[in-house]
Amino acid sequence: MMVQLCLAVDHLASQHIMHRDIKPNNILFDGQFIKLIDFGLSRKSILGGWSPVGSLFYMAPEIVSGYLKAELLKRRAEARPGGKTMQTIDTLFSSPVLQFDVNLPFCDDEDTSPRQHESITRTYHESVDVWSLGVILYELITLNKPFQCSESAHDYFKGNDTAAVFYHICTDNTPEITRQDISAELKSLVVDLLNKDPNQRPTIREVLKRPIMRQAMSQFYSYFEDVRMLQLPKEQRSELFMLKRHIDVINHECEQKETKEAVASRSTPAF
Repeated sequence: MMVQLCLAVDHLASQHIMHRDIKPNNILFDGQFIKLIDFGLSRKSILGGWSPVGSLFYMAPEIVSGYLKAELLKRRAEARPGGKTMQTIDTLFSSPVLQFDVNLPFCDDEDTSPRQHESITRTYHESVDVWSLGVILYELITLNKPFQCSESAHDYFKGNDTAAVFYHICTDNTPEITRQDISAELKSLVVDLLNKDPNQRPTIREVLKRPIMRQAMSQFYSYFEDVRMLQLPKEQRSELFMLKRHIDVINHECEQKETKEAVASRSTPAF
């Protein structure tokens, strides 16, 4: 299922589209094939996004940090000067993930050029969908969401659970996956997908080129060799052949890279 979902997101990225609301409720699965639905919040990624849209537990830090920063400012205004609360908030403000402008989330007119909004200094792009995939993968493995509202954060933000979840998304490390039957490579993939720095997060094409994903794609590819596929409706056969071509392109890119690396290694003089 995860392979098909990544292929869907890779197709969107190739069209410069970010979905912005990838979550289990927007994935249809018939036991064999998946469909990604609900493009109501999708947007051309070349324009960038700056509104805090999405579903609570699946939103990337770069989407929610502006809202969180505004809530922290409210708490700071109520805090005792020089007190522990103020010091804690000032420390949080120095975090790279909170370097979005305070007014960022309150600008909801995305049809207007960001240059017309003086408060907007940064926008987000396709990497927000990669983050959402990381949350879903973590959830598939552990049956829990990686970032949830804790009692202490609930109290700290005076019952504002949205701010509490955003706080954990922006400040917590990804909880460790303790299942012994999960490979180190898969655990590493989850951690990389949930990198808080969007510039350090892998692109969806880079995700699909990882050995663990190529192996999974190979297994999925076997469906195309199955004679039972001939019994599928014509429309579904067409969709599957498109997926086959998609996988072929990724494999071809990987083979080209491997060939270049092999040639380069042979041509490097030994000393």
